[in-house]
Amino acid sequence: MAGWIDYIGTINICVADPKKSYVVGASDTENKKFQDSFKDFGSMPKELLASGMELTEDIYQRAGITKFTCENYNDILTVKGMPGCIFADENGYEVMNQVSALMYDYHTGKISKEEVMGEIRDICLDMRVYQSQSRHTTGYDKKDNLQILEQLYELFQKNNVNKAVAACYEKGDQINSQNGGNGKDCVYYDADFYYASVEMRDMLQQVISSVAEEWETDIPDYDCLEKNTKYTLDGKMDFNSVWNWRAWNRYGSRMSDFDEIPPEGFTFFYQEKKYHAEEGLSPLEKQKGMIRITFGGMEWEIDVPFNNSLVFGEVRNIFNVGTLLQSYLGEERADAKLISFLKKFEVFTSAYGHNI
Repeated sequence: MAGWIDYIGTINICVADPKKSYVVGASDTENKKFQDSFKDFGSMPKELLASGMELTEDIYQRAGITKFTCENYNDILTVKGMPGCIFADENGYEVMNQVSALMYDYHTGKISKEEVMGEIRDICLDMRVYQSQSRHTTGYDKKDNLQILEQLYELFQKNNVNKAVAACYEKGDQINSQNGGNGKDCVYYDADFYYASVEMRDMLQQVISSVAEEWETDIPDYDCLEKNTKYTLDGKMDFNSVWNWRAWNRYGSRMSDFDEIPPEGFTFFYQEKKYHAEEGLSPLEKQKGMIRITFGGMEWEIDVPFNNSLVFGEVRNIFNVGTLLQSYLGEERADAKLISFLKKFEVFTSAYGHNI
């Protein structure tokens, strides 16, 4: 078997011990599944036993991989070239669901950093195997491998920020429920989720760069991919723009600067209705909203005067959160970075939400 080339995606069967069989280039996880598929076949695959092939004693005793075919069927098939999108088939759909679940589990604390990094690597390896077995590539073409890594990075990063924001809003909804709320009349920003998404972005780039080096292909230009991504329907490839998209859709708040970095340990919770039990309250009290801000071991709770009716003068529908906090504190000084970040937030009254 001198000169045998292990093509990516080639299935090598070990006649002596099927548990040593493997798919070239596949992840350990997928190879383990492949090896486990032989568990009911005895010492060798049923297909070989049924063929009546005679095996000498030394074949059973010999360790390692025994190649029993002189050629790989895929090698006689023409390489068709890579599809424009590697997710545009059933396998791609499954990968998208897998990545979505993976990022959600990470941002909700169900799996560790080590586990998610291992999964990211496995998905990269197995996508190359799939594309090679589909005869879209040989598995060794640098341009094709770069396309695989670029498109996977975009998918990973988009799901990273989407699921970080989803986990953030889930926590906000829990706070809203504890305060007596029973709907989506709230928004919640937590810097911990922002920084978790940034950390995951770094891990994604670390893993994908490592795979690129292993495949001897170019490392993707991550900044260029994020800047020119087509995943823009619900925000771009960053936490703040996705958070803002969700806030807009709740008619509750908006951010004016997505590039602003939040102070560590900062949270901002806004509830459209402060009081859910309105008996005995004046019309103006019933309209009040509430903002709760935590930072640096401090917590402030501020009323938002929803003067959308029964008042004289100009009706105000939008309030700047930084201005509200400064007014609440009066002469007391607040952290400059905190105020700067809060001034990027505006909250809407119920009247605003009902009129757009």
